[in-house]
Amino acid sequence: MAIPVTPQPVQQPKSWELSLYELHRTPQEAITDGTEISISPRSLHSELMCPICLDMLKNTMTTKECLHRFCQECIITALRSGNKECPTCRKKLISKRSLRPDPNFDALIAKIYPDRDEYEAHQEKVLQRLNKHHNQQALTSSIEEGLKLQAINRAQRVRKRSSDDPAGTGGPGTPGSTGQPSAGEGGSNTGRKRQKTSSDPESDASESKSKE
Repeated sequence: MAIPVTPQPVQQPKSWELSLYELHRTPQEAITDGTEISISPRSLHSELMCPICLDMLKNTMTTKECLHRFCQECIITALRSGNKECPTCRKKLISKRSLRPDPNFDALIAKIYPDRDEYEAHQEKVLQRLNKHHNQQALTSSIEEGLKLQAINRAQRVRKRSSDDPAGTGGPGTPGSTGQPSAGEGGSNTGRKRQKTSSDPESDASESKSKE
């Protein structure tokens, strides 16, 4: 009895998505003679830099789908954190199986920077110098901002005091400084007047008796 065989689907060749530059660029001829080309390492820094840590690539890993390069520690940490896509182009990355090591690129970096430890020490010194300069600028700007705020608050307090007391402290507009007698002085004067008026009839009577 024959067993029916299901035909296997034919896999189509993978097509690469090319950019406009890649579609219209003119290919350069390969150099086959002994011509040497000098390139500044500074111009290659962007090509040798990890897009995650922004430092030189270390233990380079390349994605199989989009061929972007990252440090091994950086891209594995990104995948473990749940970011299942390429940090550069957002292509889907399932797991570490979507990556492959790139020892040829590590050898290229070693050729360009034979003293990598010295280079990293120099970069560390530059970063420390930049951070120190930035901290000094931040401190200076913070002090200037604080002085400006103090001057503004001082001016607001002066304006508030002048609006609350337009005549000035201790001036003629304050109580007790109008030149009129106070309540205590007025009370003593009226008491004296009353005492004098009450004693007037008695004095008149005594004067009339002495005359008689």
